[in-house]
Amino acid sequence: MRSAEAYECAALQGRHIDYHDILFANFTGHGSGAYNTDNLKDYAVELGLDSVAFDECLDKRWMLEYINSDLSEGKRSGVRATPTLFIDGNEIRGARDYRMYAELIDLALAKNY
Repeated sequence: MRSAEAYECAALQGRHIDYHDILFANFTGHGSGAYNTDNLKDYAVELGLDSVAFDECLDKRWMLEYINSDLSEGKRSGVRATPTLFIDGNEIRGARDYRMYAELIDLALAKNY
């Protein structure tokens, strides 16, 4: 949860992709401490984010309600895996080939337009 909060705090500064990349580059396993609060703040500094704003966002847990809302919505929709996508109301679980996604999107667009 803390890494999700940190990601959203970075997103407030328009740097969510960079923060995503640094999170994955530093992942060393669940419970390893790679995503403790100090490290999450260090990653923001490493990326050159406004550390005062980032730290305040993380410390005050500004993004927690947003994340919990997202989680609740996913549960209500039956999401049980990452990634899960919905294309034209159809649930697709797990990573798939780009071409499959493109075909489903094209079919949905053709049907709806």
